[in-house]
Amino acid sequence: MERAQRADEQGQQQDAAGQQEAAQPHEAPVEPEQKKSFRGGPAPAVEVAPQQEAKQTASEQAFGAKGDAAKAAGDTQKVLQYIRSQAKLKAAEPKHIEQDSLLYKRLSEHYLKDYLAKPSPAAGKGAVDKVGEQLDPAKADKTDFWERSASEWNAHDVPPSMKLLLPGAPDKMGAATAALSQDNRKHMPYIDAPQMIGNPNTETGENADVYGGGKNVSQLMHWATGVKYAEHDPGTMRDLFLAYEMYHLEGWDKFGEDSINDMISEDAGRTMGRQLMAGEIDQDNLGGKLDEGFNESRAWVGSLIKGRQKDLDAVITSQSVVESQMWYGVFPEQVRWWGDSTIYMDLLAGKSIDEVQSDSRTQHFIEIYSLVYYSDIWQKEHQKIKHSFFTESMLAGKYDKVFAKSVKGEELTKREKLDAYLDAKAPWVPGFIRPGLVKAAGARLGPDEEKPK
Repeated sequence: MERAQRADEQGQQQDAAGQQEAAQPHEAPVEPEQKKSFRGGPAPAVEVAPQQEAKQTASEQAFGAKGDAAKAAGDTQKVLQYIRSQAKLKAAEPKHIEQDSLLYKRLSEHYLKDYLAKPSPAAGKGAVDKVGEQLDPAKADKTDFWERSASEWNAHDVPPSMKLLLPGAPDKMGAATAALSQDNRKHMPYIDAPQMIGNPNTETGENADVYGGGKNVSQLMHWATGVKYAEHDPGTMRDLFLAYEMYHLEGWDKFGEDSINDMISEDAGRTMGRQLMAGEIDQDNLGGKLDEGFNESRAWVGSLIKGRQKDLDAVITSQSVVESQMWYGVFPEQVRWWGDSTIYMDLLAGKSIDEVQSDSRTQHFIEIYSLVYYSDIWQKEHQKIKHSFFTESMLAGKYDKVFAKSVKGEELTKREKLDAYLDAKAPWVPGFIRPGLVKAAGARLGPDEEKPK
């Protein structure tokens, strides 16, 4: 929830288009015009695409008749099958956090140094507090975007929609912002756990994390915040981690790498925090315990993606450029998460199946898809990952309207509030009873139903 304040921040203007070109692991389009970004500076270079019908018509005019389009569609399915087969192989590859990794060394030499000297639950709580420290605003470097911004995320109200859907959520939350300090970034510029996806992205510009994807600076705070709130109920925290991505809509709808890595790092941090407070970690098993946490988190996020596997297939096989609107359209620019083309469009333009299968975009799709198969492997070896009804409903898009109106600052109607709450907590209450409950609640639920426009 810490990013909710970024939209109002008036920071220094940065050349986001240049940052995107350096950080973007996909083939992104370049557009010279600068637009206002959701974090206060110019937006990354994105384009507003013409309607899908117009694109398809232009493609058909340029590359022949319907027979070519049919062949491209068939070849796209072959590429999808290739992605799935390669993803299964990648899912079976073991991944370990080695002792020379940035994360392992930073934990051993700084965050857990005192704890590892004499492990105990009490020392573990101290280590959790150390990871969860917050940046002192008075000491923040105002010329550095992350220090300047992070100090403003030390405390903020949990959005009303979160409280409505998750009554057990805290009223206020603050991120573990000290992890974003320049001093910490010198030692650990990103979380280099191999269980996360994408390329290392060391750019530190205002929008480089979201648009550049990969393993990036923002996940330092997500991981540390997971540690900070480790003592809270695990199921509630997982609900919150997903709700954060659903509420802000910064790429999760189209499987952006940043949002996926945010959740893996948060959940792994939560697991490590609980292990520390139980005194379970020592110098000999540190690497193994880190693997345990990140492997389970990778499996959990994979299970979320499996719940949206049809959506992932639709992105991969899309016949028009894959686009979405940041924060449910609060920021009007259309974001092209996977570049200005698609597998289908490349095939229609004359690329061979082999060329498309070897390009970087396809390789990124393979890595994302591997999370689905890894989740299956992990659950067979350990235990079934259970999702709350709330999580299942979020994956089904049931609360999109609630999140969208909340992000835009629009008041929910009485019926919307009641439906959202009952869907989250009492889904067995039938629809025909609910109007009576709305009437009985009266003014306590807020304004009347919206008037027809």
